[in-house]
Amino acid sequence: MIPLADLITVSLGSYEKPLKEGSHKFLLPSDIDSSGQLLKGVARFVPSSSTTDRALLRIGDVLLPAKGGRYAATLVTEELVGYAASSGFFILRLGPKVVPAYLTAYLNHPHTQRRLQGITNASTTVPVLNKAALLMTPIDLPSIPVQQRLGDLHQLWLREQHLTERLLQQKAILYQHVFQGAIQNATGSFLTA
Repeated sequence: MIPLADLITVSLGSYEKPLKEGSHKFLLPSDIDSSGQLLKGVARFVPSSSTTDRALLRIGDVLLPAKGGRYAATLVTEELVGYAASSGFFILRLGPKVVPAYLTAYLNHPHTQRRLQGITNASTTVPVLNKAALLMTPIDLPSIPVQQRLGDLHQLWLREQHLTERLLQQKAILYQHVFQGAIQNATGSFLTA
């Protein structure tokens, strides 16, 4: 096992206040769902500055919420490139020994999530992930080909979850239409609340 400090650099996102206009889109932890997908309708911006430029996301970065008690890691893909991460995130920048998708999967594994829950600063009202303890978190590091396969498997699992959620949403809409149609056919009226 190798401590994360030997594999990554960690920085906190930008403390800027979000604006309606600016040079960079601004990303808060609430803008990402549990599977790492960007929620639609994000319309916050920040101006270009040294702190926002440092927090600009690049492909291969891994985002980890810094506070709040939910520490689901997100792999930065093209969809998130160019966003400035808020101070609600740790931005993990990886060295050549670790595959970004693998680190994301490893951090999201239930065993690692329990460990992250245990390294929060409990003295605050909102749980805050302890950066020093995060850097000392040990990680199993198989060969790059194995990391790649495990990272790919995790990304496929996330896509399957997302597709299953969309399918269930579509089925709920279909059910509601069928139900409404049956009420209308049986009574001649529309179902009203």
